Amino acid sequence: MLWVVSCAGLLLIGACNGGDPGTEGTETSTSTTASSPATVTTTDLAGESASTTTTVPVTKVFDADKMQDDVRDLLTGSYEVEDVQSVSCPAHQEVRAGNTFDCDVTISGDWHTVTITVNSDDGHYEVGAPEPK
Repeated sequence: MLWVVSCAGLLLIGACNGGDPGTEGTETSTSTTASSPATVTTTDLAGESASTTTTVPVTKVFDADKMQDDVRDLLTGSYEVEDVQSVSCPAHQEVRAGNTFDCDVTISGDWHTVTITVNSDDGHYEVGAPEPK
């Protein structure tokens, strides 16, 4: 069963709920900004200071807390899994097509793994079915 959903966020990417049923897996979508302005202030030996503003690249990452909540919702809703006790997704996972990582899930006291596959640089990702550890 595939669930495709869409939402927008800035800087940190969160997961969203909703969508239409399809085939295996659950796909989720989000977006972020690619850069952020920063002000740098320097002081020379004479005590004179100067400020400059520059744009620095920002690595887009998923919001682990939001993803954990949405993985739980998808497991109980889309996959109809009962007794999901906990979900733990790693922090600072880059939003980059091809990136994969696992979230740990406790279901009825047993540990399972849910694989997250990032499908696009825009934050579309697929949530796989839980697999026993």
